[in-house]
Amino acid sequence: MSDAVDQKRTKTIQEAMVQNAAFFGFDLCDQIDIGGGETVEIMYRELLDADTKRRVDQVYREYELCDRQQIEYQDSEGKPQTIIGGYKDPRERDGQIFDLDEQVAVAVWGQEKYDRYVKVGGPPGLVLMTWSRMRQQITRRFSEDSKSN
Repeated sequence: MSDAVDQKRTKTIQEAMVQNAAFFGFDLCDQIDIGGGETVEIMYRELLDADTKRRVDQVYREYELCDRQQIEYQDSEGKPQTIIGGYKDPRERDGQIFDLDEQVAVAVWGQEKYDRYVKVGGPPGLVLMTWSRMRQQITRRFSEDSKSN
């Protein structure tokens, strides 16, 4: 029998995720203690469950729909014209601040758990920062592997 067949075995979804995280050199999940025996998890973004991924994707779609700067002027014929520019800073949606950090965290944990997290001093940006670190871990691993070849 070949080595590939010898190593074939059925894994649980969790075992497969852990194996891939170890192979690619990233942390699969961070668990953050928010007190009272409760934790929040920040799972590697590409391994979110389907419902959470849909919620996060929806947040990014809404982020792209945020209000943009508009400049009104009259052209050489006196007709009103509008130039649509870049996004307002901070980003707004229908005149309301759109906080990407907060919206992503709510999409991942739900509003109630997010509120408890913030109440104990958790920064809204931790989810996006953690995902950035996890991506950097993979990038660093690929860079190190390519140097060793």
